[in-house]
This record gives sequence, structure tokens and C-alpha cells, in this order.
Amino acid sequence: MVAKNTQATPAQATPAQTPNALVTALQAHTTTKQQGVFINAANAAFGAALPLYLNGVQAPQRTGACATVWLQVLAHLQQHNALPTCAQVVAALPTCNVNNVKIEAYRAFKWLQGVPAHLAAQAQAQA
Repeated sequence: MVAKNTQATPAQATPAQTPNALVTALQAHTTTKQQGVFINAANAAFGAALPLYLNGVQAPQRTGACATVWLQVLAHLQQHNALPTCAQVVAALPTCNVNNVKIEAYRAFKWLQGVPAHLAAQAQAQA
């Protein structure tokens, strides 16, 4: 007998509590899988050109479940000026796969922790 998978896995989940600009960006690109949604949102949030790789972690290049988690983490960072906990990210995305949310949240945390050093290096190079 084969066990039936009863867990729903929607194609896209809109991040809860995400600023309107991020939600609009995500919804506009969910069907086309366009590249650069997270990087564009991060560049706008930090006001600088950020690389795809930071701290050995690659940011998501296209929209999808991974980018949804990363955008949720970025939105929490913008709203509360602090990184969320993994539990807060999981709670904000109840329809997403919990394991994927946890993995991508920790990847986003590591990538975002490299942003201050990158911005400092850019400022020093320009001075």
C-alpha cells in the first residue's frame, strides 16, 4: 500500500506581512519565473547594488518558493529592523512546505548577514 501525500503544496504563497512593493513584485513574476526579483528588492531595500553571492550563499535568481521565503525575511527586516527567527518565518508562511521554509530562511539569514560587510567594503572602495 502506498501512502498518499496529504500535504498541500501551493505553487505560490504570498508572504504575509510583506510590504506592498514586495508583494506586487512577487505576484507580477510568479507565472513567468522572471529573474532578479529578490535581488531587485534587496537592492531597493539597501540602496546599493548587492551581489548574487554573499557569505558563500547564492540568493534566489527566480521567483518561486525559495524567493517567497527570502522576500518574507527581507520584509521582516525592513519592518522591524532585525532578522526574524525561523519560527516567525514559518508562522508567516503557513501554506508553504515547512522544511523548505526553514532551509531557505537559514540561507537568507546567512546571506543577509554578509550585507553590512559588503556595503562597508563598497564605501571604503569609493572613498
